[in-house]
Amino acid sequence: MIWNLYSIHRRSDIYGPDAETFRPSRWAKDAEVPLRPGFGYLPFNGGPRICIGQQFALTETSYTVVRILQSFGGIESRDHRPWTELLGVTLASAYGTQVALTPR
Repeated sequence: MIWNLYSIHRRSDIYGPDAETFRPSRWAKDAEVPLRPGFGYLPFNGGPRICIGQQFALTETSYTVVRILQSFGGIESRDHRPWTELLGVTLASAYGTQVALTPR
């Protein structure tokens, strides 16, 4: 059995008519209808075959984001091109991440 996570994460019946739009506010607790998609969102898979590195990845990402926020006062995009997907094993920006960090 094969399933396409790219398509699952863009289902309009779960995420609404703007499912293709990056809108993190969908998950906010104070959203009009907070999104809780269950198995409609599988960044680490789920069930008995869930990624064994999930907790490590989430902990490492949380630590890194907090350290960046503690060290820098602001972040500014330096890429004025529209978002272009580079779809491979993972989804990424075709142009990389071009940002400037302002020190505190």
